[in-house]
Amino acid sequence: MPLNETNQAEFDKLHTQIHDAIRADHEVRWMQTVGNFGSVRMPEQGMFVKTGPHGNSPRGSIGWVAQVRIKQGQFGSDNYILCHAGPGPGPGDGDGGWLMQHSNNAFYPLTPAEVELVRPYFSDCLPESESFPNGITLGSEETRAIRFLIEPPKDFQPRGGEGASMRMTTVGADGSKTITETVFL
Repeated sequence: MPLNETNQAEFDKLHTQIHDAIRADHEVRWMQTVGNFGSVRMPEQGMFVKTGPHGNSPRGSIGWVAQVRIKQGQFGSDNYILCHAGPGPGPGDGDGGWLMQHSNNAFYPLTPAEVELVRPYFSDCLPESESFPNGITLGSEETRAIRFLIEPPKDFQPRGGEGASMRMTTVGADGSKTITETVFL
């Protein structure tokens, strides 16, 4: 039952279930994360994970690790390339799984029980069926890489968050709100 329009609602419920389980057992699950700045664990190729903060949509937050580009993500974080189930969000992403870059985030490995629940939605793109013999690109031929763990190229300059912004609202004890907006130049 690959992920498609007919079972998207079921997958969304499963996503919520996994998200709630991670939140309920956050202290234990946080110690198992891969990819964040405090993590001492490296992922395994094909490891099913759920990303940390990802916006309001579950699309693109559960996947398996196809490749990791060490220190090549935003702010020098690791850049994870995850394979996601179902039709991709953009034109040309295909219907049987799609790749997406994730950086500057934490990745929670799914429990064996959670992996068994999500695997059917990935039936068109399971880790044991995908080898990427021609490597993975990040939009241009010069970014093609074939291995799983990719060290930065010589003279690589980590990219910052140029153009990225974030807004934080602080609510005081009296109910007053203060908004702080940070823009990375």
